[in-house]
Amino acid sequence: MIKTLGGSTLLTLLLCLPTLNTNAQIKISNSSGIINSESLLHLESSTNDRGFLLTRIALQATNTAAPLTSHIAGMIVFNTATAGTVPNDVNSRVILQ
Repeated sequence: MIKTLGGSTLLTLLLCLPTLNTNAQIKISNSSGIINSESLLHLESSTNDRGFLLTRIALQATNTAAPLTSHIAGMIVFNTATAGTVPNDVNSRVILQ
């Protein structure tokens, strides 16, 4: 009886643990250092010879979301049809250079 009660208590605790909320910041780096407190994701290279590679998509036009299924504010892609970085905000038609 005691073994069963202990096992069921442990099982109950294990089932409840995934429901706890957690917050974290992520730093991807090959160096030590302090993560920027304002960032959710912090990328850093100790030798400053690395970059961030954006998702590459051939956009059909700069005034439509296609081939993406819908507009998502804040998404940035690299347009391979007309080379350049394009925020997925087709209404403002802003091209980053």
